[in-house]
Amino acid sequence: MIKKVREIAIKLASFQDVSYEHLPHSSRFKIISKKGVKWSTRASKLGNIHYSDDHLYLALDFPSG
Repeated sequence: MIKKVREIAIKLASFQDVSYEHLPHSSRFKIISKKGVKWSTRASKLGNIHYSDDHLYLALDFPSG
């Protein structure tokens, strides 16, 4: 499963100013904006990809409204 999750993270990181960080102790990849996100002056996290042996969960952050 981790191979598929890494492929998704790499594809998301192909967008301009997006990168990822693997957090193996929490079984997730953190998707990060290198320039920060437009809806927050302090945040750079765009979302997470959580994974286990039999499933993955993609959670992307977006502004309300």
